[in-house]
Amino acid sequence: DAHDTAYRILTENREQLELMASVLLERETVEGPAVEALLNNRWEEYLEAEAAGEVRQNGDLFGFDEGEQAEQEAAPALPEQPEHHDEAPAPQPQRRHGGPQPPEGY
Repeated sequence: DAHDTAYRILTENREQLELMASVLLERETVEGPAVEALLNNRWEEYLEAEAAGEVRQNGDLFGFDEGEQAEQEAAPALPEQPEHHDEAPAPQPQRRHGGPQPPEGY
């Protein structure tokens, strides 16, 4: 039963979930290597690396081995997308349930 499976997984991982909730309450956002550290139960190790200045803010490769780190650093950057200011806004769907309509352009 799906409910029993979900309950078992959440129960088995309760400490990790509580840590994640605590970190999110403290930091509000968690990205990249910090998420990896939380998901891989390496939060204490991450905090030590962060305190030692070994975590880069622009997408650190904390937790990867050297081969994976080299692959990540060698990966091509995505091209920047040009901004299109002269295009008309996309049409919005019409409401079907009556009531006032938003002004044109919304």
